[in-house]
Amino acid sequence: MSVSGFVVRGTGTLLYNEDAGIEVEAPRSVISGNQIEDSLFGIYLREAPGSVVSDNMIVGKDLDIARRGDAIRIWFSHDTTVENNTVNKARDVVLWYSE
Repeated sequence: MSVSGFVVRGTGTLLYNEDAGIEVEAPRSVISGNQIEDSLFGIYLREAPGSVVSDNMIVGKDLDIARRGDAIRIWFSHDTTVENNTVNKARDVVLWYSE
């Protein structure tokens, strides 16, 4: 699966919903060259091993740091490459249970 060249704007604001601009649950996905704006979570890979997240611009919501989501969250997605992404107004970039 490939998601490339999109502009994604405006997600929800609920951390417990993990509202994301792009959420992927497919192995060997390529998420590249996207612009994500006003997003609580930017890119969320869930059980998507062997994927690539590259050359994306991610701008989170203008919220207090404690209320912001992750710019990039990689969850149970081994062998994923994350490179050349630009992040602003996000809490962090995290790898959970991923080698």
